Amino acid sequence: MPLFDLTEISAEIGDPRMVQAVLEQYCVYLENQSAQLRAACSRGADETLRRIAHAIRGGASMMRASSLMKIAASLERGVERAPGPKLTSQVRQLESARSRTRREILRTTHGRLG
Repeated sequence: MPLFDLTEISAEIGDPRMVQAVLEQYCVYLENQSAQLRAACSRGADETLRRIAHAIRGGASMMRASSLMKIAASLERGVERAPGPKLTSQVRQLESARSRTRREILRTTHGRLG
């Protein structure tokens, strides 16, 4: 299963330059969310973690990044069920999925994104 669906994104957007711009902005978005996620985790800010996981899940859904979406949803549920230090491993899983998704976007677009 691909980490995101370029074919579906391209079909929805149409213009290849716009697709490139959307993917570029999504990579920036993932980096920003990642920094916020790490900060919230280090502070033990569970509600902030839940909000960030929810935002990542929504963005991943729009980008057809199903693996990232599922892991973000799992973290979001984890915060609701068992907040606290046990969330660290879920945060690491989400960070790993984010990194893999970003690398796949860059590989798929032949490194044209910054």
